Amino acid sequence: MTFKKYPNSKQFIKELNKGLSGSIYLFLGEEEGEKDKVINTMLDIVFGDSPDRYNNTGRFHITDEKNSFDQFIQAADFAMTGSMFSDKKVCIVRNIDLLKQSDAAKNTVNDMLSGIAEGTLVVFTSSKNQPPPFLVKNHEDKISIIQFWKYFDSDLYTYITKSLKDKKIDFEENTIPLLIEYTGNDIKKIDEAIDTLEYTSGETLVTA
Repeated sequence: MTFKKYPNSKQFIKELNKGLSGSIYLFLGEEEGEKDKVINTMLDIVFGDSPDRYNNTGRFHITDEKNSFDQFIQAADFAMTGSMFSDKKVCIVRNIDLLKQSDAAKNTVNDMLSGIAEGTLVVFTSSKNQPPPFLVKNHEDKISIIQFWKYFDSDLYTYITKSLKDKKIDFEENTIPLLIEYTGNDIKKIDEAIDTLEYTSGETLVTA
């Protein structure tokens, strides 16, 4: 089977510096922490410091439970309904690959992608490395698909080193492999650990 290659997250982050070019995005892959960071950046671009960010951002999680369709219906309703108080909305739908398939589900997906309210940005996520056929069939030209690959240890080492230096944290080199081990290669946990070090270490040398 031939798998289609999509732009990766590093390429997409560079493009974000120019702003958002689409209204529907699908984030693929296992790197959930990086997805969170990119979604927050997108929210910054859409809303800035406006309180609309909290009132007009819908977060929906699809699970593998029997009510996955009901969960998706809520997301679809949010995306297709305009806001009386703002001309911008963001709809985030996590784990779209877990939506159980039925004629009703397929019809709702088609209705949603064809009827997204003006000014609404939609972000789907999936832990898989290829998009769900029911999502991209007939709509692939509308969806910007981005691949979020898991970081290799060497990438994490570089990432942590740069983050610590950017935050002016004084550290011993042997702390980095330990940090990777304790956080389980999870970018979100790594960022949280580095933030903790920033607020607690002061001018103290961070050691293993």
